[in-house]
Amino acid sequence: IYTSGTAGAPKGVIVNHRTVVHNAWVAIDDLGLIQADRTALLLSPAHGLAASVLFHTLLSGGTLCPFDLRGQGLRALGVWLREERVSVVKATPSVARGLVGAMGPGDFLPHLRYLWISGEPVYRDDLAALWPFLGEECRIIVSLSATETKEICRLSIDRATVFETETVPVGRPVKGKRVRLLDDADREVEKGEIGELWVQSRFLADGYWRDPDLTRARFRPVPDAPNERMYNTGDLARVGGDGSVEVCGRRDLQVKIRGYRIQMEEVEAALRRVAGVKDAAVIKEAAGTDVRLVGLVVCDVKETEPGNIRASVGELVPDYMVPARLLVVDALPLGASGKIDRCALIALV
Repeated sequence: IYTSGTAGAPKGVIVNHRTVVHNAWVAIDDLGLIQADRTALLLSPAHGLAASVLFHTLLSGGTLCPFDLRGQGLRALGVWLREERVSVVKATPSVARGLVGAMGPGDFLPHLRYLWISGEPVYRDDLAALWPFLGEECRIIVSLSATETKEICRLSIDRATVFETETVPVGRPVKGKRVRLLDDADREVEKGEIGELWVQSRFLADGYWRDPDLTRARFRPVPDAPNERMYNTGDLARVGGDGSVEVCGRRDLQVKIRGYRIQMEEVEAALRRVAGVKDAAVIKEAAGTDVRLVGLVVCDVKETEPGNIRASVGELVPDYMVPARLLVVDALPLGASGKIDRCALIALV
């Protein structure tokens, strides 16, 4: 299975059967997936997220309901979910936000048991926007996964769940996975400190197709556990007070501005907190010998003045985190995996 390539070149991942079956079994066992469930397949099975949906549905005896999201669009999705009585949806946060934006007052998804969100950061505002369209018994599942590892962590959320942080945690490791947070010297960080997230397990991919150097760089043996290996996700994370893993960003989305190290996802979160902003993405661009941030935002009102948004976000973050340039766009481009296509963002600026 090839990775999405949203932040670089796609990589071919050799996924073994053991890891696929374990991933399906854990989802079926933990969530109680049953034969009566009708699960939406919104992406091509060529993508890791969709492949997981395919196997945990068919191996639980459930019904797989394919929907051509790229062809039919988000506006048709809500109607289709109701007509097909879909009970399980697994999607990226970008698709979930688009679904909310496409649904009108009074629209409702009465048959949904689980709305499972993975692949990108999830924010408190995302949950607040989703709950009005979901039944009382529906739960939102937030998880962390990678094509190389399948599901790593999971958090089950109901309406009473309260979060202190703007970004929603991804929960605790699932069965058969151990999260290790390491510093640059490969030492375990203290609780509450940020480290690079490694996954230790016997349920990992075999490596990268015809790329032994990258395989050695990202996968590592575990001397005291010969049946297990470790994989470097590239995520930066910490463990919160309740034991949940909080992802703080990705190493490849860090940038240094005026001597300050900035996580672009933090700037995106701040932009989404501005009134009238429905979605946001941030990229970096060269400015002579320096680097500057460029923000792209989707707004309730298309004629929104970018200068007003910059002023508002300047009240939320230090001035070095305020994008030097801001563009209002109709929609953020999504890749075939349903995630924001960061390479396509460059073409918009």
